Amino acid sequence: MFFKVAVKNDPDKEVFLNLIKKEHPHWLDGKEHNYLEMGGDMGDQGIALTTQALGSLVGAWKLITPNILGDLIPDDLKMQMAGSGMISIIYKPE
Repeated sequence: MFFKVAVKNDPDKEVFLNLIKKEHPHWLDGKEHNYLEMGGDMGDQGIALTTQALGSLVGAWKLITPNILGDLIPDDLKMQMAGSGMISIIYKPE
């Protein structure tokens, strides 16, 4: 929503999940966790957003953003929703 994130050097999903389990295991409880909460855990909302995107890109969790609404609402409202914390992850183990 706010910026693009790309992966480099083929990061490993299991290595990523092991790091998350060590530092923030509550993110893997199957509940929704938004970037405001994760930013509080990490001390930086930008790093939280980047972590959310990386986790999604490596297949560790699902990322939920206002973009899932498609064309049902205008882009400026989507950005307002995102700024209010409506960017979240949900981890569902395979």
